[in-house]
Order: sequence, then structure tokens, then C-alpha cells
Amino acid sequence: MKKISVISAVYNAEECLEELIKQIKFNLKKYTKQIEIILVNDYSTDNSWLRMLRLKKKNKCLKIYNLKKNFGQHYAFRYGAKKATGEKIFFLDCDLEHHPRFFSKFLNNYNPNNIIVGKYDLSSTINKGLASNIFWLLYSLLTFKNHLFISNYILISKVVLKKLVQKKKITYLYQDLISLNFDVSSVSFKRMKRFKGTSSYTYLKLIKLAFALIKNRINLLQ
Repeated sequence: MKKISVISAVYNAEECLEELIKQIKFNLKKYTKQIEIILVNDYSTDNSWLRMLRLKKKNKCLKIYNLKKNFGQHYAFRYGAKKATGEKIFFLDCDLEHHPRFFSKFLNNYNPNNIIVGKYDLSSTINKGLASNIFWLLYSLLTFKNHLFISNYILISKVVLKKLVQKKKITYLYQDLISLNFDVSSVSFKRMKRFKGTSSYTYLKLIKLAFALIKNRINLLQ
């Protein structure tokens, strides 16, 4: 029963964290007793860090880190990746839209030489996440590949993790992973209702990010 790590970036999510930890532990207990939960606070302006400190006292499996400025979600993911010690490593958003109940779908398709990416099923993308849908549509059109309905809900192995943390440049978790040239497969899951709060990704921010990723992809091909 090898260790499984779960990494999540935290930004103004104090009300989600206790339930997130509870659901991670509940949905992994049939796979392993060695659970490592890594939460990276991306300079939240609410009481997320104080909540994390309290939760740390009650959860031995919890590791918490506090960034000194707002670097962005994907920097926080990478920071957490450098701290992970599991054989299998999950990345997921902290608001429970990426619900741990779907861990089994990823683990049933696990291959240490594969990157397993969660894709939102059609029923959960029509009325939710319009901004992210526009982002992935734009990215797909401009890179001539199908990236529709991609999420940050991802499972990788320790082998892939080692290569990821060696990359110096940080763009977007999905982009950084697929640039490693491992095989990529996907599983479909239902996007759940956000536990609390709203997304920090605006339309403008996502469009700018799409063009930044495309520019980076072009540079890699040159």
C-alpha cells in the first residue's frame, strides 16, 4: 500500500478546506493508509492560512505551506509538487468541483508512464465553467489539437513528478506536463458544484493565459 499524495493550491478558500481534507481521506482509505495532503496557500486575503494551521493540528497527514506573495495557482501546484513524496500524485482544485469521489476513476486507469488528465463530462460543462470552456476552445483552435473540457484534476506517478519538478519554467500545469513527452490519457468526471466562493479566473485572465501558452508551445517547437 504505497503512499498517495494530493496537492491543492489554496486561494481564499477557508470554508472549503475542512471538507476537502475529509473527502480526500475518506476516498483514499480503501487504496492506502499512507496519505499525504499538501496544501499551498497562495497568499490568500481571507483566513485560509489560519484555518490551515488549525487543521494541521488535527490531521497528521497534512502538510501546509504559505507563499509570501500571490504567485498564481500553477506556481503553487509546482511548489507543492516539490514537497510530494508519494508514489502516485494527484493535483486538484480546492473548492471540491474536482471531487475526491472520482479518485477511483483515475486510479483504475493508473500507469506509471502515463499522465491521466480529468476531462469534464458534457453534462457538467454546458451550464458551468463558461470562462474555462472558452479558454480551452481557443487553445484547441490555435494549437490544432483537442484540449476541450480539460481540468487541473490530474494523476501522475513519481516518475513523471521527477521530470516535472526539474522544469525551470512554469506555465500551466497541463501544458508543463504534456511537454514532458509522456503518454497522456484521460478520464471523464462530473464537475461538481463549487463548495464555496467563486472562481478567480476572469474571462480576460483566461484569454491572456491561452495566448501565453500558445506562444510557449510555439517556442518549444522551434
